[in-house]
Amino acid sequence: MLTARAEHRLLLRHDNADERLTPISRAVGLCDDARWERFEAKQGVIQKGLFALESNFVSIADEALFGELGLNASKQKTSLFDLMRRPEVGLEKVEEIASKLGVDLGIPASGEAREQIQLQALYSGYVVQQKRMAEKAQKLDELRIPSDWDYETVNSLSFESKEKLSRIRPTTVGQASRIPGVRPTDIALLIGYLRGRVGGKV
Repeated sequence: MLTARAEHRLLLRHDNADERLTPISRAVGLCDDARWERFEAKQGVIQKGLFALESNFVSIADEALFGELGLNASKQKTSLFDLMRRPEVGLEKVEEIASKLGVDLGIPASGEAREQIQLQALYSGYVVQQKRMAEKAQKLDELRIPSDWDYETVNSLSFESKEKLSRIRPTTVGQASRIPGVRPTDIALLIGYLRGRVGGKV
């Protein structure tokens, strides 16, 4: 699969394929016990490391510590996980900070688990945003368009959107939103008209 052409591709990265697909392969009987045990062990290390990063904090009180490492001090209480997301910090610097604070993060010095922890921090903000977009898209896919809908009755729709929607006849607003050339403002108008049609229950 070419994830570069997929919707919500940050959720379909090659580096998290193991996390996404191994439970599915286990459920259908394609993952043997040995592989499953390795998977669970790796996930345990990842979750332990992420928990340690998210549950330990630094603040302006640690300004001297930041200075020692050549970093700008945090202006507010910040988790080590959020600190690691800063481009100039990274996991190595965070491990130095944790060590000086007397915290053992329990993160391996190398290997897939360490790499996954770093990548989760790197992509976390984008992943949250994309999950919201995916949830919004799912809601739009649940909003059905009547088969006899006359787009000419939606006066404010652009001419191009009217032409494409009338020709393609999408069955849901989600499908309509993915038609090239149909503007987001026209989708918003369409939703408004549909809600009015069913008494605001859509």
